[in-house]
Amino acid sequence: MVVLATLPLLLLTACDLDTVAEVKGDPYKFTRKTARLGGIVTRSYGVMNYGIYEIEDKTGKIFVVAEGRGVPGTGARVEVKGRARNAFTFAGIDYGTVIIESNRKIHD
Repeated sequence: MVVLATLPLLLLTACDLDTVAEVKGDPYKFTRKTARLGGIVTRSYGVMNYGIYEIEDKTGKIFVVAEGRGVPGTGARVEVKGRARNAFTFAGIDYGTVIIESNRKIHD
């Protein structure tokens, strides 16, 4: 049973994905190269097809900015593609390094 419950997360991490630690460790690299991250949505805030959500993988957490589309709900398993940006401020809160989403897949 435990193996079946963790299988979706293992599938997300087994496909040559970048890690949150890699992006946060060298954000400049990912301003020029698209990051591909997989994880679980831990927080999600959106309004009128814009928002920000946080994903967590086995190495840490990072916020993802969604522009022009809704945000996934808390608990969703996602794969995100995008570029890093530093010192992003949203609603008056500084989130440090974030990913500006260019594409997203939600896994069931």
